Amino acid sequence: MRSKREKLKSAAMDLFKRFGMKKVTIKEICEHAQTSKVTFYKHYRNKIELIGELLKELYEYGFKEMTVIWQSDLTVKHKFHSLLELEFSFYDELGPNFLHDLMYYSDIQQYNYEMSRKSLLIMYRFIRYEQKKGTVRKDLKSKFMISMFSKAFEIMKDPVFQAIYPDPKDLINAIIELFVFGVVNET
Repeated sequence: MRSKREKLKSAAMDLFKRFGMKKVTIKEICEHAQTSKVTFYKHYRNKIELIGELLKELYEYGFKEMTVIWQSDLTVKHKFHSLLELEFSFYDELGPNFLHDLMYYSDIQQYNYEMSRKSLLIMYRFIRYEQKKGTVRKDLKSKFMISMFSKAFEIMKDPVFQAIYPDPKDLINAIIELFVFGVVNET
């Protein structure tokens, strides 16, 4: 049987996915979790504290998955592909309302910024490691590659590119092919 805390988190996540974090009230979370506001306040001071706990769990899971990908025996191309798929599945799982608030809800922007920095640090270390191994070009600055990888995430969310590649996996493949191999066919 799930604890009341788990029920609150599950209810909040479900509502945040559908309506965004900003619009959902504590009362709605409690109703969805079939619990009282008193129970809510036994576990959390406010909605922002609940959001912080949910985000911490989401990001920690993502960091763990990133590390598994980086440490795998996959080729660098397949590692980049797996990372984009992980990121895309993260966006898909959360839904547009949750993602919008994740980016623009001022009460959580600092936390989101800190977690994004941690993610980029993991990527930076991976790229430097692969450069030392010789599997990634040493003449390209790692900060440039991280910036380009971040742009790839923006492209995945752009409706124009989604219209060009309606299947997300095709879009991810196109981005990876361009990122890893450029536009020139090698013979």
